[in-house]
Amino acid sequence: MDGIEVSTLVGHKIKTILFKRERLEVAFDDLEGIFYFENGSVDSEAAFMTTDDDIESFTGSVFLGVELAGITVSEPIESPSSYEIQFLKFNTSIGTFTIESHDKLSGFYGEIILHISQH
Repeated sequence: MDGIEVSTLVGHKIKTILFKRERLEVAFDDLEGIFYFENGSVDSEAAFMTTDDDIESFTGSVFLGVELAGITVSEPIESPSSYEIQFLKFNTSIGTFTIESHDKLSGFYGEIILHISQH
């Protein structure tokens, strides 16, 4: 991860949380701006994020940190491309939800970089 350090957000109460295909947007009660957790891929067409969790139910909880789980790489035999998924576990005072960051790469392997920025 690059951009804003996760540790600066730990312990802050989540005011609003919104999930979009390209990013997770979080606002905290006592911090200015909206923090974007997004896939740092240079090819936005090939990168997207998904979740099966009810993200909005975590509004009002306290942010405890994130964990990056392993990367899954699959390479179809008929294609020189690879497909990577990285799991972002977002820990809060009421539980954890998981965001999957997907990236379809064209012929090379590379780690998905989750970027945190303030807007």
